[in-house]
Amino acid sequence: MVFFEESQDKIEKPGGRIRVNRRDFLTLVFGSVSAVAISGGVGLWPIKAASRPLAEPARLALDSEDYVIDPLFEYCPELPTFRELLGLEENSPLDSAIELKDELFWRFECIDDDPQNWSERDIKEIAAWLDSQVELEDLGPWEVMKYTEYGAGLSLYESMSFKDAERLGFVLVEGPMPGSDFVGLRFDGDIEELNQNLARLGMNLIIAE
Repeated sequence: MVFFEESQDKIEKPGGRIRVNRRDFLTLVFGSVSAVAISGGVGLWPIKAASRPLAEPARLALDSEDYVIDPLFEYCPELPTFRELLGLEENSPLDSAIELKDELFWRFECIDDDPQNWSERDIKEIAAWLDSQVELEDLGPWEVMKYTEYGAGLSLYESMSFKDAERLGFVLVEGPMPGSDFVGLRFDGDIEELNQNLARLGMNLIIAE
């Protein structure tokens, strides 16, 4: 399987080729074997990781305050629909509406308290809302930051255990000052040592200063 990085939506092509956007690309390479490991440059490479597909490493960077960022980030967020955000992709329109019953009352003034009294028009209206794209103000601080240059750092943090993150020198910063909604992954340590340790953990990733 060959992966191509694109800024547009994912498109599956014949012949096993899948085009992915930047955020999905980073997710893929976090789980693929690094070239340095294949070459034998990392003696402690996990045995289980050796069977992963070979891919070029993801390249992230540190900003002026040592937060992990994606240096290739372009601000054109592909925001999810409410259905995707709420994890209701597999639900029927009626099942989705029933599951969201408590939230729907303040979004739709004319919806009856009892789902049994909902008309087909009510269900279609709810389904249309679920299939609409969310706005940034509909998201929490962590979710909003996923659609910024700091999102790659948060994805990296999610891909490892708390203990590994601590050993590597990463610190998750949430609201560094009163009233701030900022969330980011900060690094404190030696960058060369960090990259060596990332490789030892089986992460196909290079972070530059």
